[in-house]
Amino acid sequence: ANATDDRAYMKSKGVLYEGFSPLCGPCGGTDKMELITGKLVTSIGKKHGKTGPQVALKWQVQLGIPVIPKTSNVEHMKQNIDLFDWTLDADDMAKLTAATVPAVSGAKGPGGVAVSGDCGVA
Repeated sequence: ANATDDRAYMKSKGVLYEGFSPLCGPCGGTDKMELITGKLVTSIGKKHGKTGPQVALKWQVQLGIPVIPKTSNVEHMKQNIDLFDWTLDADDMAKLTAATVPAVSGAKGPGGVAVSGDCGVA
């Protein structure tokens, strides 16, 4: 199942939900590169002439989630900002939203539901 990280609750309280480490899969897991080189993001990226990371970031931005990707690579910085002159279509958004990889990592949140976390680091 996909984690919501209590996004709806935060919105109901006026708290802006933000993407921290928005390209990070589970640390050390087999899915850790899924949002960068995974089949889904790269196939959608080819359709739009974009990279896998751009697709992953764009999905979050289109959901209204501010993202702060970390990089010291100038080319990656340029790609990370190149999100605003194109749009993922409804089919792309549905596929990305329904994806079950990368797997949820981190601790359990309120009600015992898993949250994405940052590899359990507090």
